[in-house]
Amino acid sequence: MTGKEARVPGTGAGEEQGGTPPAERRSQARVSVSIQIHYQTVDAVFTEFATNISEGGVYIESAVPLPVGTRVTIEFFLPNRPRPIQVSGEVVRVNDEGTERIPRGMAIGFEPLDAQTKAEINAFVRSLRRPD
Repeated sequence: MTGKEARVPGTGAGEEQGGTPPAERRSQARVSVSIQIHYQTVDAVFTEFATNISEGGVYIESAVPLPVGTRVTIEFFLPNRPRPIQVSGEVVRVNDEGTERIPRGMAIGFEPLDAQTKAEINAFVRSLRRPD
C-alpha cells in the first residue's frame, strides 16, 4: 500500500497484507450516531449523515464518496451546543460498495483540533460509549 488507504470494497475494507481490519487498528473507539453533517471541498458543498464518530474522525454515509486524500471542511451540531462544531479533515478511507453493517461512504480523519473543540467532541463520544 502507499501510505493512504485506497478505495476498498465492502467487507475487506482496508485490510492490509497483515489482515488486520481497520476497526482493530483505530486508536480511538467509535460510537454510532446519526448526525447531520455539512461539508465542503474547494468546489462543492454537501449535506449527509454521519453514522459514527470518534475523537479522531467521523464516518459519513454517502452514495458518492469523495476520493481518498480529499481535504474537507466539516460543520455539525452536538446536542446542547448552540454553535456548530467546525473542523477540517481529510478522507482517509472509502467504502464504495457498502454492506449491511457498513454503509457506502467515507471516513474523515480530523486535522489537529483546538483544545475546546477536542474537549467537546471527546465529551460527546464518551457520553455515548456503553459501559464495558
